[in-house]
Amino acid sequence: MRIRFTYVLIALLIAVFAIELAFPQIIDELAFSPASVAAKPWTAVTAIFAHADFEHILANLVVLWFFGLAVERELGRKKTALIFLVGAFIGEIASLVLYAPDVLSLGASGGIFALIGAAIFVQPFMEMTAWQGASTMPMIFLAVIYIVYNTIGLFAGPSDIAYGTHFAGLAVGLVIGAWWRKRRKS
Repeated sequence: MRIRFTYVLIALLIAVFAIELAFPQIIDELAFSPASVAAKPWTAVTAIFAHADFEHILANLVVLWFFGLAVERELGRKKTALIFLVGAFIGEIASLVLYAPDVLSLGASGGIFALIGAAIFVQPFMEMTAWQGASTMPMIFLAVIYIVYNTIGLFAGPSDIAYGTHFAGLAVGLVIGAWWRKRRKS
């Protein structure tokens, strides 16, 4: 039996966050920013797996659990990993363009939003539930709620949240998901 990519990614995110808690100064070596990427090119990768605080990682883990597993059930480990990584890196590129050079970027949100975008096409009507016995809702409904929530955040004023990274990842996922669906129908 193969271990799901989503579970491996969740474990990796938790492990990196534990290291951050033990060594808070490490954030400076993990975080991505337009100003430091030339001097610290590894941050284009490490920032994807680091998170700013408990709320940040918890939100990403919950959303990853739902959308990552849904996409992985349909597309498999390799394609799910590819969608996540492409979305994460495109999110990093977007932050080069959208944010001031000294703004630090952390988190898996670009990749997770790519999984949300893909899930809209791959598993739109898969029933989701947060816990046993709770009401279910279609995946697309949960995706729309999360996208609307982030859209409101984008226009609510200054924030420490890199919404541009989220939407860049979402665009990647929507393109890949639409391509997959079109290919599947033909």
